[in-house]
Amino acid sequence: MKDETYREYLIQIYNERKSRNHSYTLNAFSRDAGLKVGHISNILNGHTGLSLLKAESILNNLGITDNAARDYFLLMVKSENARSKAERESAKKKLFALQLKNKKFRNFSEEQQSILSDWHYVAICELSQHKNFVYDNQWIAQKLNLPEEQVAASIEKLLEFDVLREENGQLKYEPANFSTNDVPSQVIRSYQKSIIKKSYQATDEQAVDDRDMSSVMFLMDKEDIKEAKRRIRQFRIELAKDLESRSSSAQLYSFSMQLFNLAED
Repeated sequence: MKDETYREYLIQIYNERKSRNHSYTLNAFSRDAGLKVGHISNILNGHTGLSLLKAESILNNLGITDNAARDYFLLMVKSENARSKAERESAKKKLFALQLKNKKFRNFSEEQQSILSDWHYVAICELSQHKNFVYDNQWIAQKLNLPEEQVAASIEKLLEFDVLREENGQLKYEPANFSTNDVPSQVIRSYQKSIIKKSYQATDEQAVDDRDMSSVMFLMDKEDIKEAKRRIRQFRIELAKDLESRSSSAQLYSFSMQLFNLAED
């Protein structure tokens, strides 16, 4: 199978959006990407190249914030369109290494999708990184309030797909094999729904001092959604990084935020 190009990557994004909205057109995609329709058409058809600066602008305009996805896309652009041969060759080597590492997740079977669509797989991976982590199914089950059999089956599956590996009697997390690059959108939606479902339980079962459930409604221009998402993402990353660096116990928290439109146009 030939390697993916940045044009195919953009076409995949366009097709995914069209699958969610059948009236979505190339004109709409060009608008979202911040380009004229003729320009985006020439790019997708291979008649026009793409500069690194323009590629970053397209990613920003399309709201692609995942660092791994951004790096992958920019490497594809650089491998074809960098000014010097040395830059193109360097990008090709990095891209090839990434493609080899992620090859097993390029075509998602239903079983592979399942480990990306339910909260407890991610939770086990996160727990495994803590210094006080105990590689014992009963300990993990108690921490996550899960049946021990489910924990055992989940770890077996994570080991099978090299997301976790056993080393010196411990579990080691391999984040490079657990990327959300190329994950079908319905899988991401399933994961978010599973987290929201857990928040329902937390509202009923956890003391107010142990959780925070809050919301606010406000008026906002639709054009500001990208800026809002950027600021939310930055806050989310900084909060997790700061609190995780100070953590001394293997207590696992979930922090989720939802921003959505309540009033139709």
